[in-house]
Amino acid sequence: MDADLPFAGEGSRGVVYMAMGASYLQEAVLSARSLRRHHKDPILLFTDQHQRAVAEGIFDVVMPLERSGLLPHRPHRDKLVAMRRSPFCQTLFLDTDTFVAGSLADGWELLERFDLAFAGDRGYVDHFPADTEVPDSFKEPNLGVVFFRSSEALDRLWQDALNLYDQLAASPDVGPLPSFTDQTPFRLALYRSSLRFTALTDEYNCRFANYGKLNGPVRVLHGRLPCARHNECNLHWVAEQLNATHAPRVFVAGRHWALMPCWLPVANPYRAKFMPSFHRIERMPLALALRRWLGSLIRNALRWKSRRGS
Repeated sequence: MDADLPFAGEGSRGVVYMAMGASYLQEAVLSARSLRRHHKDPILLFTDQHQRAVAEGIFDVVMPLERSGLLPHRPHRDKLVAMRRSPFCQTLFLDTDTFVAGSLADGWELLERFDLAFAGDRGYVDHFPADTEVPDSFKEPNLGVVFFRSSEALDRLWQDALNLYDQLAASPDVGPLPSFTDQTPFRLALYRSSLRFTALTDEYNCRFANYGKLNGPVRVLHGRLPCARHNECNLHWVAEQLNATHAPRVFVAGRHWALMPCWLPVANPYRAKFMPSFHRIERMPLALALRRWLGSLIRNALRWKSRRGS
């Protein structure tokens, strides 16, 4: 923890980002600007792009963060280091690919009773290491939007997660592109800890590019637009479409449906209503879309090959 900052100390709270590389810095700038529309809490950025980040003028403090010494570079480990180094008594950590669409005041209130608050994560495929004594029913946390309050117990949790990350990275079962992120070791460390944690509602971590459910206004969008420019205009459009109604609704790959009241005398008083697609936005150049698609295809193929060979 870096406690020698002017706004750090007893009762302090603030927002932390981690951006390694120029492209992630630009995402962090976009996210921080969306946050500023709703909150005035100090924003701290850990980055290897110090001069560029200072020049943006959106961050209250920019602190250098060295890349992990592991080869290949594993930015998910850097993220755990950044979260551990938060100087605030109460911290909101946000991934760079987030977009704040509403007030997050209710999230801060959770830290009056809990040590951590986060949404659960459920990918297309769960990557749960075997022989860990952690049951598969223990859901993996999503660390893209996390509220936490500092303590010695929490510091031990971060250290345990870092140690587990290093153990997983050194495993012969892990290929050049690992099939785990910062969330895998964090899940194992959290299960073994005695910290009090609770779940954020899905509206605080809306994984809009994949699938999910909502019941109320979206507070935070989390993800990158497939085959579209990641900019304020497009993300604002997505938030508007998802918040066209606050009724219970589900979304899958750019399409969403709302559960609307039906006034007819039928057994089920609700009906599904198809809402406008929120992927009908400004498209990115075809060459960039193809490059992103091919990169994803190669990464998935290498991961599959690594798992088949283990």
